[in-house]
Amino acid sequence: MSKERTAFTFIIVLPLIMLIGSFKMARLPSPKAQHWEETRFWMLKTHRTDTFDVVLIGDSRMYQGLSPAAMQTVLKNSSVLNLGYLSGGLNPEIYALAEQRLSPTNSQPVIVLGITPLALTPLAEQNAQYHQYLGKSRLERYFMTHLTPVLVFFAPITPETLFEYLQIVPTREENIMIQKYHDDGWSASHYLKDDPNASWLTYHNIFIDNQVSEELVQELIAQTKTWTQADILVFGFRFPSTEQIATIEDEQSGFDEAALKAAFVKSGGIWINVPASAYRSYDGSHLHKAGALEFSVDLAKHIQEYLDTPAN
Repeated sequence: MSKERTAFTFIIVLPLIMLIGSFKMARLPSPKAQHWEETRFWMLKTHRTDTFDVVLIGDSRMYQGLSPAAMQTVLKNSSVLNLGYLSGGLNPEIYALAEQRLSPTNSQPVIVLGITPLALTPLAEQNAQYHQYLGKSRLERYFMTHLTPVLVFFAPITPETLFEYLQIVPTREENIMIQKYHDDGWSASHYLKDDPNASWLTYHNIFIDNQVSEELVQELIAQTKTWTQADILVFGFRFPSTEQIATIEDEQSGFDEAALKAAFVKSGGIWINVPASAYRSYDGSHLHKAGALEFSVDLAKHIQEYLDTPAN
């Protein structure tokens, strides 16, 4: 009789577990699930070996700010990869990685540089996050790449999860960060409530003893020339944030946008002017997912227009 009850309970409970799990995966990703998905996101970005027609490089503004899928709605015949990293540097190590991700069979490969003052500093040059995941063992990579969906399926639902689903802003001081990770390298990000001053203190401190490196600037210019001589189109722009953050960067980082732009164009790069506050930011520095989608389409239109120009 006991065995019959156990079997009956299993038959009743298992479908309920599957139903709840399916609902959670479709609607309510929990913070624990986000942690696993985040780890898989960076593991895949760092260790993938497939190649693309367009590769995007930069720091956290890049990986949160440009959606390859949205860009491909304009660049219909091109595959796009977002290769941005948290506090990622623009330096020879990342340039080499970008080249590895470029398709060897594409007649017109494209590299897009999302330039920020931070990405040209000694701190960013360390590429700490890239190295964190580069050093993972093959077993760890396999586990996180293939078993993350199972972990996410059984992740617990929390109050933060319900806040996000019901679009309720919690009555407490700290904001809640929500990110959805895409295999193309984009993290759709936002706070439950936009806070344009959230990055103010960080950017007032981050350039202390961490100024823009002239050596890194010159390496960027030299790399642009090398790429263009190899028939790789190189697009560059200063990544949008807000006027407030851009002013802090200009005043405290040692960044000379005008000089970099002139040298970049002279080296064969194509510069795209992007107003500092043209797109919605959730924290004053990074683009809200809605702003990122809008910017992705606009940037892709600039690139496609250039590709369609007969002289090119």
